[in-house]
Amino acid sequence: MPPLRPTAWIIIAILGLSLSLRAELVPREQGMQATLQEAMTAYERGDYARAAEAFAYTQATYGQEDAYRDLELQLLPYWGHACRQSGNSTQAIELFEAYLTRADPHAQHRHFVTYQLAEAYQTENMVEQAAATYQRYRAHDPYRPEALVSVLREAELYLNSGQTETGIQLLLSFANSPQVPRTLRAQARLRAVQATQAIGDDTRAADILLSAPWAIDTMPELAVLAFSALRAGDALMRELRTADAILAYRLVPPHSQLVTLQQARLQQLEQIRQQRLLPLAQSVPAFAFWQDYFTAIIASVQSQLEALRSMEDYTPGWQLRLGQAFLRDARPREATLLFRLLAEDNTLPTDIRTNAFYCWAMAQSELEQWDKVVDIAKAFQQIYPKQPLLAQTSYLAANAYQQQEQHSAAIEVLDWLIQSYPEHREQPRWRFTRGLNSALAQDYPAAREAFSRCLELYPNSHDKLQVKLWLGLCWFFPREYKHAISVLDPLLAEAKGHPLEAEIAYRRAMTLYAMAEYISAIDALNWLISDFPDAPQTLPAQVLLGDALMGTGDYQAASEQFSNVPDTDPALYAYAVFQQGKIFRAQQNYPAMIAHFRSYAESSALSPRPRLAEALYWAGWGLAQAGKPEQARQLFVETFARYGNDPQAGEMGELLHALGKQDIWSAAGTNARVMSYETWLEQERAAARESGEFTRYSRLSLASAALLRDAGKTNKADNILYDILEIAPPEQIDAKGLTELGWLLTRQGFSHAEELFSQQLEMYPKNRYTGRSLYGLGTLAASQQNYTEAEQWLARFQAETPYQADAAAVALLRAEVLLQLGQPAEAMDVCEELLTMKAARGRPHAEALLLMATISQEQGETTKAIAYAQRVYTLYRAYPDLLSRAYWQSAQWFLKLGDMNAAKRTLVEMTTDPRLDDFSEHDEALALLEELTQREPVHHKIEVTP
Repeated sequence: MPPLRPTAWIIIAILGLSLSLRAELVPREQGMQATLQEAMTAYERGDYARAAEAFAYTQATYGQEDAYRDLELQLLPYWGHACRQSGNSTQAIELFEAYLTRADPHAQHRHFVTYQLAEAYQTENMVEQAAATYQRYRAHDPYRPEALVSVLREAELYLNSGQTETGIQLLLSFANSPQVPRTLRAQARLRAVQATQAIGDDTRAADILLSAPWAIDTMPELAVLAFSALRAGDALMRELRTADAILAYRLVPPHSQLVTLQQARLQQLEQIRQQRLLPLAQSVPAFAFWQDYFTAIIASVQSQLEALRSMEDYTPGWQLRLGQAFLRDARPREATLLFRLLAEDNTLPTDIRTNAFYCWAMAQSELEQWDKVVDIAKAFQQIYPKQPLLAQTSYLAANAYQQQEQHSAAIEVLDWLIQSYPEHREQPRWRFTRGLNSALAQDYPAAREAFSRCLELYPNSHDKLQVKLWLGLCWFFPREYKHAISVLDPLLAEAKGHPLEAEIAYRRAMTLYAMAEYISAIDALNWLISDFPDAPQTLPAQVLLGDALMGTGDYQAASEQFSNVPDTDPALYAYAVFQQGKIFRAQQNYPAMIAHFRSYAESSALSPRPRLAEALYWAGWGLAQAGKPEQARQLFVETFARYGNDPQAGEMGELLHALGKQDIWSAAGTNARVMSYETWLEQERAAARESGEFTRYSRLSLASAALLRDAGKTNKADNILYDILEIAPPEQIDAKGLTELGWLLTRQGFSHAEELFSQQLEMYPKNRYTGRSLYGLGTLAASQQNYTEAEQWLARFQAETPYQADAAAVALLRAEVLLQLGQPAEAMDVCEELLTMKAARGRPHAEALLLMATISQEQGETTKAIAYAQRVYTLYRAYPDLLSRAYWQSAQWFLKLGDMNAAKRTLVEMTTDPRLDDFSEHDEALALLEELTQREPVHHKIEVTP
């Protein structure tokens, strides 16, 4: 109990009393002095109800006596305060108003009574009177501590009376005042946050919360701040303001830490109260004011602490939400740390851990840590095999496999999902992704089946147009264009107004172009460009329109179209530039071609300029064709000096080849006439090796090797290439070099050629040597009898680079691989397609017919096999090695059918052709013919029509 204040002693002394605080209260009948003693003793002890009763009894009993009237004005503040503290605000108001009416304006207790009167008005919900009284209280000295606290009380008055906006504005104005101590500013801002959240305006509350830093070290109500921040973070997450949500969540400490902090803050408040009240012992009003203030705050903090101790730990849920905020804010590394912590804590509830597993997998997906995504999904399945979120987590694993191009593994996971969760709402998505992985694996029949099944089961899925688009593409990629257009035509009509409409229109136009339906493609592209000027497909459509116009033979219109392609996409713009240059080249308009490529190379508006070295090469080539070899040579030399050591610079090999031509080199001047091109190459090679310019060195070495190979010096050529492998890092070798070196090793049977081909595909995926590398990888896999992998590489060649020079060789190898895989029908389809290729006429066609004969024989169709073989020795007599095989196989198959006469005729025709004498089948054919001649003739005959 605090000591009796001097003011109270003065009152008692005036009455002539000598009292002790420890004295027992005396009966009221002993007189005014004893009754007043009882009242003041109760007041000092904080027994306000008994004090108020004693003050009232004193007034009722002795109010008419002069001694009482002399003391009454001094007693009113204590009596009023005792009444208010004991819950009788109505009488307190009467007493305070009486005091303020009678007391001198400069009376000692006037400010104390004014504040107490405002508090009493507030208790009785007399809003206007309370507000006016608070403001009057502050008018004398608005920035003294008691006056500042009165602002918070006035704001509370408005909030409790329904004038919420007025209260919030008062709090915010107070919180933004630099003249207010930071502790009170923080309390005001926190109360504004609470009030705003109470009316459901969480967005505004969050903005208030984040409007200024928090003075955590002086905040009394840390629990209120923590839970307000938690709610604010949730609101900001709903609004996708993830960065702000993170700031809010970070104001929340873990539960155990918050309990410790709140307990420490409670002890601190007790110490502050004692320190604050001790100097105020001489002032009853100030003492009472701060005693009430600290009592209320300490009671609130104590209540919050008890609630914290009894509540469930909120920490895991808060950490989960903070991790989700990190994830949505593109900060997956921080998210990963939190999710992993929660997922691996086996003391946490199942719902927290399963959510953490799923979010952990999502975070690792954002980091493209695909192996870890798969590991997380496997761990999830092992711990919680029946939990709903396992499905979504497993789907992330399927996506991880897809990103790693492990499409078979992805399909396996997706098949498991489809079978295990037949009623899951993500079934359409899973089925689409399953088809997509089949398509990416170039298993187009399986992809079409998956897409068709998805459409059959979920005809109203919101992704149905995307599924149909991919169904069409899975006809387009294997060049089944009629089937593709049969899907895309109705799909375009169905997609009117849909976000995919422009994409579908572009794919349909591409299909028409691939079908050589150039007029229809032009119409489709013009419509697309006109109706979708801002679509991402419009720019590639403009380029494709130029190609379609070239297809019709209207080179002038095509050239104009290419010249209108904007430079917003450097790669597409470069393609248009080179297509227009190709037109000039075809028209032999060399001046236009030279000016065109020089303009592109010299333009300062483009950055970057793809294929710049290639443009300079073609400008030089044009100069050579235009009869200006000296200018061509100068440009070639300058271009190689500038770009020879840049692995990304294209056409450098072709440039060196052009430079070495006699008409270019001999026009170079005196030095060139003395030095041969071969000598120049050797000098440049030595200089590049010495300076460590390995890209330049490898290009010069390839050019030297080509000259040696043309001269029949194959071994020396190969030695130069091996020298490149020995000293030049693969990353400093260009696409052409990697491919040629890979084939060098492939021909020698070295499996590490795969590394060079793979490097080319990774570093230069869009290069024109990509097809050559795919062919090399397919050849390596086939030589190792890894036919499944070989089929993947060769199918990819035919899908991505079908018009490259190796197309016929790839088709033949792929047919043989398919035959080894037990797919004779697919092998036959590849051969049939090869027979339609004009570029494959001659020997490739003959080899395809021989392979088709073998396939037919293995399928038990010997008659068809003979027909295919006969076509070889009837139509392709320029290839004696193939003739020898065709004759020999036909003779054997005739015998299998029992037609000895046809076999003998075939063998006679074969053995009488002197060109076939040196082949291994010749001696075997002679021996068989002699054996058949000694047999009796067979009287039946089978006619076979070629």
